[in-house]
Amino acid sequence: MEFDVKIGKLLKEFSPDGYKLIRFEDLARNPLRVVNELYKFTGIEMLDTIKKWLHETTRVRQGNAYSTSRNSQQLVSNWRRKISASNVQIVEKYCANVMGQLNYKLTGMSPIKQLNFH
Repeated sequence: MEFDVKIGKLLKEFSPDGYKLIRFEDLARNPLRVVNELYKFTGIEMLDTIKKWLHETTRVRQGNAYSTSRNSQQLVSNWRRKISASNVQIVEKYCANVMGQLNYKLTGMSPIKQLNFH
C-alpha cells in the first residue's frame, strides 16, 4: 500500500488532472460530496438518479446482514469499538508511515483517541 501511495503522489505530480486519491473513510462519511467530486473530476454529469441511489443506500438505519445498503457513516467507525488497543498498537507500529502519508491520525495507544470518530 505504501508503494501505491508513493506511485499515486508521483502520478499527481506528473499529471495533476489525471489522478485523484480517495480514502474509503472520506467516501463513507460523505458519499454524495466525494462522488460528486469524482464526477466533476472525470467531466461526467452526475444524474439525480445517482444522488437518490447514494442517499438511499448509504443512510439506511438498520439493514439485514445480506443487504447492500448500510449506514456508511456508522460502518466506517465500527472497527474502533471492536478492536483492542493492543491490536491498534500493532497496526500503527507497522503501518504508521503509510497512515501518515494518507493523513490518518495515530492513536498512540490512547483509548480516548481510538474512540474519537472524527
